[in-house]
Amino acid sequence: MQSGNRKQLGREPGFSVLHVTQYSYGEHEVDLLLEFFREKLMRVIIYSDAPDSLIAFFKEQMGVDLSKEHETFPSPNKRLWHATDVQKRKYVGIEDVRLANERRDWIKKQS
Repeated sequence: MQSGNRKQLGREPGFSVLHVTQYSYGEHEVDLLLEFFREKLMRVIIYSDAPDSLIAFFKEQMGVDLSKEHETFPSPNKRLWHATDVQKRKYVGIEDVRLANERRDWIKKQS
């Protein structure tokens, strides 16, 4: 596993990003983008060379079917989705909804 340094971004309290490459997740080797807010894990973006296989893995291991929906909420404060980024790379995302809303509120107050 290779990883980069966790980088503090801007003035936000405890917002940082960590990029982890070649991480083994189940049978998959993936790249992870981990976003932290107030020193808590807020969002994980998972890039895989086989995103459809990764979606099937989520269904099998977690009972979350992302093949029918692009977004689902397995619990009130957890969001899972899949999408394509600006570089046309497919990914799966997992987010702590409560923490993401807290960050959005902080940004609104600072604007």
